[in-house]
Amino acid sequence: MIVQGTPGLASNAFSQAVNSAMSELALNSEFQKFVSDNYPFSVPYCSFSINYPYSSPIPSSIKELIMCTHMQETFDVWTILYRRVAQGIVDNLNSKYKLSLTPKYLGINTTTGYFDNLKQAVDNGVCDIVVSDTTFTDERSKLVSFASCGYGYSSDGFLRTELNSTTLTGINSVTQLNRADVIVSWYYGTIYDQIVNTTLPLAQKMPVNNVDEQFQLVKEKKIHALISDAVDLENWRLSHKDICSTCYVKTFGTTFPFGIFTALKNGEESVRNMTSRSVVWCIILGSNLLLAFVIGLV
Repeated sequence: MIVQGTPGLASNAFSQAVNSAMSELALNSEFQKFVSDNYPFSVPYCSFSINYPYSSPIPSSIKELIMCTHMQETFDVWTILYRRVAQGIVDNLNSKYKLSLTPKYLGINTTTGYFDNLKQAVDNGVCDIVVSDTTFTDERSKLVSFASCGYGYSSDGFLRTELNSTTLTGINSVTQLNRADVIVSWYYGTIYDQIVNTTLPLAQKMPVNNVDEQFQLVKEKKIHALISDAVDLENWRLSHKDICSTCYVKTFGTTFPFGIFTALKNGEESVRNMTSRSVVWCIILGSNLLLAFVIGLV
């Protein structure tokens, strides 16, 4: 099965409408409660004034928006949040413009770089909106159109594994991992590329291409530390105490927001700072969930 985003939909007006829909969702008390009740973070404060384009940038003939995330092998708590965000955006667009949109979920293969692959997917029209938890940075804001308001935030962290847990002790800060006899891993293509390369130049490095692979290294005791989102690390640790009983998580750095983005069109500045098309082969997993392999991204 071949799935593509909506031809010609990406525009400054479309990004503005999506941005307003996301802001409206972030300000919704029911959504805020859902996030705070089910996740170890809250929705960041949103001060953006909702400003939908007067006319709908989405033709009434369009019935689906392709909502993309990184490819996931399991349906987990993050999948639930991504879908809640996608549905909330669609609901707000439908209400504003009297449309009949539904979300179509698409998982993008990010083995050559998380952000780069997701950016290519919206740039090439494979996706209309990326809804997975992408960290807002100034550098990325020059490349994609981030929504003004995020739907969560977290901080950097590392998980100390059971490898050499009795001989390599007292690791309580990320800088203490910067030694030649320490092996660290992280999800390649994320913000952790720069963090690892600048903070841990002496450590042995073992980057991975997906979330499941990085935790497999922890299970197999092949690394001393996994650098990632602190919330993800702690959630995994709490649910795997039987196989990682001495593991612990330490945070470092500052908190950061994450959220959605659309393609950045010529002449547009990402609201956060104020075409060719690829073929996608998809496997239907059920309940409108798709896994995609992006072919020919340039």
